[in-house]
Amino acid sequence: MELIYSVFPKYRKACFDVSTSIFVDGDTKLVRKQALNEKAIRHIEGLLDNQEILGSIYGINCVPKVKRLNKNTIEMEYVSGPTLLSYMQYYLRKKDINSFFEFLCFYIDNILKGADGDYFDTNLLNNPYDKNRNVNIDLTFDNIIMLEDGIKIIDFEWLYEDIPLKFVLFRALQQLYVRNTTLCDLNGLPLDKLLDMAGILPLKEEYFKLTNDWWLTLQDGYLARYEKKRYLVNNIGV
Repeated sequence: MELIYSVFPKYRKACFDVSTSIFVDGDTKLVRKQALNEKAIRHIEGLLDNQEILGSIYGINCVPKVKRLNKNTIEMEYVSGPTLLSYMQYYLRKKDINSFFEFLCFYIDNILKGADGDYFDTNLLNNPYDKNRNVNIDLTFDNIIMLEDGIKIIDFEWLYEDIPLKFVLFRALQQLYVRNTTLCDLNGLPLDKLLDMAGILPLKEEYFKLTNDWWLTLQDGYLARYEKKRYLVNNIGV
C-alpha cells in the first residue's frame, strides 16, 4: 500500500485534530482518517456515527463505506466522479443559466436537508456529537459526487441537531460564489442575487456571523481563515 496524499489541519483545537490520507493498494484507492492525539479519538468515533446517521437519512449507498482500523484510525472507500459543483460550473461557463438552475433545484429538492425556520440557538453549533444530530452543514456542491445510480456525500464531518436548511443552503451558495466569483458575475449572479433567489438574502449578515462564530469553536485561537497543510507524495495527483 502506497501513500499518495495527506492533509493535516492547522490551528484546529486538539479535540478535532484529524489527518486525512489517501493510499493506493493495487487498483484501489482508500481514504484513512487518523486522530493525531488522544483527545481527537472522540472525533474519529463521531465520524463513524455520522456515516450511520446520514445513511439512515439518505440511504446507506449515498455515503462511503467506513470501517474502524484501530482506536485512532478509520478507513473509507475512495469515491471518484464528477461533483455537483462541476456540472454547475460547466453550465456557468456555457452561460446556460437554465441548466445551472436545474442542478441547483435538484440539490434543493433531493439533497438539501435541515430544519424549518430561519434562526437557531447558536449553542447547537458547540456540540458536533449531540446524540440527536441530524443536519450536515458541509453539504456543499463539491461534496456531492454524481454517479449513474445516485449520489455520494463524501464529507460528513460536521453534523448538528436541527440546523435550518436555509443555513445549509447559505453555506453552499456562499462557497459556490467565493470559489467561482468571476463565473458567477459574468452570468449576472452576484452573491446577493443568488441568496435573494433562494429567499435567504435577509439572513445574509446573521448567517455570515453564525458561520464565523462556528469556525471559532473549532480553532485554537482567533484566525481570519482556516488553513491546511497538504502533501503530495511522489507527485501523484488524486
